[in-house]
Amino acid sequence: MQRQRVKFRLNGDGWRDYHDDPKDTYAPYYSGLFRLWAVDLDGDGTDELVYFSGDKLRVLRGGLHQVMCEWPLPEEDCDLLEVSPRTEHHPPLLVVRAGGRVVFLGTAPEKPYWTCTGSGKPLAVAWEPYGPRVIYDLGNEVTVCRIAQSSSSGEPGGRQPALPSSGDDPRFVVSLPWYPLGDLPPLLPSSPLGLAAALLGLSMIVLIGPAVVLPWAVRRRAWLLCLVPILWLGLVWGGAWLLFLARLENEAKWQIYNQGEWGFAWRLGWGLLRLALAGLPMAAFVVGAARCLRGWRWGRLLLLLASVPVLAVGVGVIWLFVLTDGPGDERHYSWRGWYALWPAGVYTTGLLLLAGFLVIRAARLGRAGVRRLLRRAVP
Repeated sequence: MQRQRVKFRLNGDGWRDYHDDPKDTYAPYYSGLFRLWAVDLDGDGTDELVYFSGDKLRVLRGGLHQVMCEWPLPEEDCDLLEVSPRTEHHPPLLVVRAGGRVVFLGTAPEKPYWTCTGSGKPLAVAWEPYGPRVIYDLGNEVTVCRIAQSSSSGEPGGRQPALPSSGDDPRFVVSLPWYPLGDLPPLLPSSPLGLAAALLGLSMIVLIGPAVVLPWAVRRRAWLLCLVPILWLGLVWGGAWLLFLARLENEAKWQIYNQGEWGFAWRLGWGLLRLALAGLPMAAFVVGAARCLRGWRWGRLLLLLASVPVLAVGVGVIWLFVLTDGPGDERHYSWRGWYALWPAGVYTTGLLLLAGFLVIRAARLGRAGVRRLLRRAVP
């Protein structure tokens, strides 16, 4: 049995009341989105779980921690009009209402297959051979049926793009667990390259930069410059606060309501520190490569770069065959996104460099301590 804590999204009157007043105590279980949809979307005989979290619509496959697809939700009242499994006319689709707009979401997170926009409230979907239609309620017992727009052609009733080939059929192909990544903290990208860049940037901004400036100012006895790292960290903290409020306004208001402003600020700062610590291996790799270039040590640089693909392959093998249960019978992993594993090789190389540096420093400190003890013991 698996468990996972989920903050469900509000809709209807609860969404409007909470959006107007974040201190509103409207419980999520009164919302129409306080539920899970279990449906076999891809026709492989196994149900997927569909649910609305606080800021995303997610589809889980094979467990609570394996995200098949996810889409960010707009700052509008949302609902799920229909869950349509795979048919001969279209791939698996989730029909989502966002305000007066209806989007037909497929397995590709980049763009919807169809969209439909107009005045009134969307009520239902009617499927036609040439595409779907959306029924809107205009009030006063007046309804209208609008033709959805195909995102590929931009014309009303445009046909759905061709279905994936049999080699990409989800009934027989399982996506790689690192493409895309799931269950990440808010605002972090789901691509491995984007996540590696974000962790490296946070590590440089929060830890490396202040750690370089502060000792330099102390050695020069420039005490006013010692305030620069503190002011810089305050600016980073405030910038993260504003970014969280701008991108995840409802989540931020919910946490401020539950924990208070200072509690939210403390949790946000602690999260930044943990992410910066997690990015230290990336910073160690960059610093190691820079030192090799600066010292013209081409052999060490070549060894450092050659270790990246070797360790990436090792991480991929462990990830596929040890940390996961495998694709199952009569299924295999897709080759799509295999190249996105190389940041894991960079991260592992940097982790080994960082561990080696700490071991060497600990050995030197231990050796110096033993020498001091021996000097004191010998008269």
